[in-house]
Amino acid sequence: MLRASLLQQTIDIQAWLEADRSTPYSERVKRDRALGQQFSVTGDIPKVLHWWRMLPGSQLMREGAAVVRYRRRIRQGLWLFGILSGLSLCRAGLSLAGSYPVNLLGFVGGLVGLPLVLFVMTVVASTLRSLGSQKLSHWMNTINLNIGLIGLWDKLGGGRFAAGFGQRDGRGRLAYWQLISFSQSFAMAFFFGVLAMFLAQLATTDLTFGWRTTLALQAQSVHGVFYVIAQPWAWIWPAAVPDIELVNVSRYFRLEPEIGQARAEQLSQWWPFVLMTVLVWGLLPRLLLSAWANWRLNVATYEFLREHSEVTALLDRLNSAWLVFGGKDAEPDACAAEVESPSPADPLPAVAVTSALLIWNEALPRNRALQKYPSAVFISTWQSDEDKRALLENLTVSSTSLTLLVKSWEPPLLEFDDFLALLREVLGRDRTVVIVPVAMNGAQVAPVDLTVWMQATERLRDARIYVAGTLIGEVL
Repeated sequence: MLRASLLQQTIDIQAWLEADRSTPYSERVKRDRALGQQFSVTGDIPKVLHWWRMLPGSQLMREGAAVVRYRRRIRQGLWLFGILSGLSLCRAGLSLAGSYPVNLLGFVGGLVGLPLVLFVMTVVASTLRSLGSQKLSHWMNTINLNIGLIGLWDKLGGGRFAAGFGQRDGRGRLAYWQLISFSQSFAMAFFFGVLAMFLAQLATTDLTFGWRTTLALQAQSVHGVFYVIAQPWAWIWPAAVPDIELVNVSRYFRLEPEIGQARAEQLSQWWPFVLMTVLVWGLLPRLLLSAWANWRLNVATYEFLREHSEVTALLDRLNSAWLVFGGKDAEPDACAAEVESPSPADPLPAVAVTSALLIWNEALPRNRALQKYPSAVFISTWQSDEDKRALLENLTVSSTSLTLLVKSWEPPLLEFDDFLALLREVLGRDRTVVIVPVAMNGAQVAPVDLTVWMQATERLRDARIYVAGTLIGEVL
């Protein structure tokens, strides 16, 4: 219930924030800052969830509930299909031998051995993925497994799991662990069906078990295998551990006469071993893997919520003191006195004194900008990568965010994408980059220009880059 609730809130929050971009930025700042001052929750995700519960109208969102409902129906269908599969395959395995004993090697190997191999492969792949194996991700992409899973997951969510807003990695993790969780639901249901049919047949028929093989295997070798399999429960239920005498008498051949009553009573002693094999080597690993997959799915859902550029912007608004320079709505702060307010005839965007400021491609006239922002760094397309790298390396490392002023009327081109890649290479991926389009002569940014920049950042594989209005915050 907690995981479903978290996924529902995640989808609703992201959908609401994406739609909320049409709200004027100054209104979003005042609203979220006012809500942020009403609670003292620590941690990014708890803050976002608490903000969502306090936000008026958040209960009206229905997208998350629809996705959770679809996911519940899929899981229910997998449980039904798994139980029916377990019932039918177990019934077939127990009746396939006709008047002969059930072949232990085939029955246990088919219903438990093969699923156990798939279980081990799943654990290895999931462990490597959890450890961040690049080779595994490359292999999965090569066979289009990740792409197929994400596409299916996106259709399930009605487009809520697209690659925009820096969520390309997050949605991959979410889709993968959801698939593992789904598969373990089917596997658990399958073994419950096997157990139900086995117990029903045990109570209503005279089940006998033996073993046969074309290979030249000795009874001692087969007993050794069965003995190893039975070790997990040997101290709890010794009767479920076959001895060498039972293994010897259990071998049979199709051409031998029918088994008599005395021998049949001996062969019926195998059922505790078969029952415990299905429980310990079939059902129990699936229960453990399901618990791990659901835990990882919960973690992936948290990461999917956090790795969204609009959630990053929301956290900045919740955590920061936002100043409107020269405006009556400015939030009082001790640092505000250190920055002069631009006059109406000299409009410049407000920049926090503690924030590193980059001005891209002369978005502001150099002389006028340096009067207000002496520490501003100017970077242009005509500069070499070495010069850009040197300027970035000299930036103040104490600030957690970086403000990048750009010309609103110039759409982002490949040179700008290359610069962002260089910026991440030099400063790392933890620094938040706030892109602020600036109109000519301090005019209001045209909505169409702001939309172009927003759409460009949506396609970036970086949740810590977002577009803000002409209002820039200061981290307290």
